[in-house]
Amino acid sequence: MLREGSVQSSDEVAARLIEAGFEVTQATVARDLEQIGAIKVKRDGRMAYALPERLGERNWPTDRLQRIFAEWAQAVESGSHLHDIVADCQRVTAPTLIVTGEPALDRVVPVESTAGYARLIQGARTCVLERTGHLGTITRPSIFADMVNEFASKPVSRSEVA
Repeated sequence: MLREGSVQSSDEVAARLIEAGFEVTQATVARDLEQIGAIKVKRDGRMAYALPERLGERNWPTDRLQRIFAEWAQAVESGSHLHDIVADCQRVTAPTLIVTGEPALDRVVPVESTAGYARLIQGARTCVLERTGHLGTITRPSIFADMVNEFASKPVSRSEVA
């Protein structure tokens, strides 16, 4: 429906999806339209949603990421203080399992950064979920569940929780 360029509002998208048997709300549709990068453009004298791939050679994912990071940087700069993650990690006393994907496959958060938490959380254990990147809980749920189950099943000595 977006590729046809015939949808003029998020209300119209929601109505069409509901008519097709989907359970959606206008708010959910509006958020989803934002997340897929749908934008309003003027065509044939009227405004309608379009997907970036229909708009030419511009690199929309890169543009969107740049906008997101710019907004994040602005939020950090305007914040009264930066959150002290080191202090938070050092306060953790519960047994902690840190699971990462493979370094070459995780393009969201560098595995080295995540592994840094293990150095900050006393007694933390790290595991690498093989053949996956950042979304291992989704792409390899059974193996992830096995890792967590094994970790949670081990007794914890008092010396490990200091």
